[in-house]
Amino acid sequence: GESEYNRAMRERGADPMLRDALLTERGVAQAATARQTLSLLRLGLEARAGSGGWALLVSPLRRSLDTAAGMWPEAFAAEAEARVEVWPELREVVSGCDDLGSSASALRREYPHL
Repeated sequence: GESEYNRAMRERGADPMLRDALLTERGVAQAATARQTLSLLRLGLEARAGSGGWALLVSPLRRSLDTAAGMWPEAFAAEAEARVEVWPELREVVSGCDDLGSSASALRREYPHL
């Protein structure tokens, strides 16, 4: 979903120096819209192959974690059948301040369920 960084870059055309920016309201809405599509895809696959065994792999950037949580909130629940794994290898190549991310301890505080 759209992050504060994306919006600022589009509006200003220069790196706004926002580190690990959060989603905008538009980004939250984009994740919610994608949730419907992902749910249908999951249900279709589960009907053919059975349920369970899902793994949601996500970048450690907050915009990625929040997009994933918006697309599949059930995976982030403590009793979830799916497991969420944070993989630093999935983050973008550092091209701006926003790609620097947050420390592991800060992410643990914000996302204790992971």
